[in-house]
Amino acid sequence: MFNKTKWLVLIVIPLLCAACDLESDTQGNGVATLSPPTNVRAVAVSPTSISVTWNIVSGATSYDVYFETGNMPITRVNTVTGLSYTHTGLQTNATYHYYIAAKNRLGTSDYSSRTSATTQPK
Repeated sequence: MFNKTKWLVLIVIPLLCAACDLESDTQGNGVATLSPPTNVRAVAVSPTSISVTWNIVSGATSYDVYFETGNMPITRVNTVTGLSYTHTGLQTNATYHYYIAAKNRLGTSDYSSRTSATTQPK
């Protein structure tokens, strides 16, 4: 005889859990909580470009790179899958501030701490 309850418990529930691939946050809400990237560093590599690097975040599949300068608001400049980004086409002898956010299919971390660099003079 077919037992519907046993079928549901043994087959359907494990399949649903495997399909959703949930991770738990500290509150147990079944949502992945990514930490912000650490060790974010920015270095001017030319009069018009700055290289930004950071440490890997466990569970992240990509990273949003944000910058600001002067009175300009924080703006996302790119999304990358690696641990570095070179921002090009910048003004010479200008200071730029960078923030990185880790991402995966379940969400985005808070911003990293701010790092800054000044492009080289001509």
